[in-house]
Amino acid sequence: MFNILAPIFGLIALAYAARKINILGPSAYVELNRCVASLALPALIFDNVAHVTPSHLNQPGFAASFGEGWDAQLLVILSALSTGTGAIMLADVYKRDLEVTSTAAMVSTILSALSLSLCLTIVSRIL
Repeated sequence: MFNILAPIFGLIALAYAARKINILGPSAYVELNRCVASLALPALIFDNVAHVTPSHLNQPGFAASFGEGWDAQLLVILSALSTGTGAIMLADVYKRDLEVTSTAAMVSTILSALSLSLCLTIVSRIL
C-alpha cells in the first residue's frame, strides 16, 4: 500500500514546495491540467489498453453491472424523446397526432432499452 500512496503524496508535496518557492506561478495549474488531460491521461489509457489480455476482459460481474447501470441511464435520457422535439418533428413530417407519436416514441424507446439490457445481461452470464 505504501508503494502506491507514496508517489502520489510525494507529487503533492513536490507541487506544494514548487509553488511555495515560486517555481510554479499562480496560473500553473491551468497548464498542468492541460498537460495531464491532453498528454498524460491518453498515454496512460493507451498503455493500459495495449496490455490487456483476454483474461482481463472476462469479468461477468462488471459486464452485468455496467449493463444495468447503462440501462438505467438510457431509460432516463431516452425517455425524454417522447416529450422533446423528436416527437414533434415526427408528428409534423408524417402528419400524425402529436400525442400518439410521442407515446409511440416513448414505448419504442423503453422497449429498446429493456431488450438491450436483457441482451447485455444474457451475454454477461454466458461469459
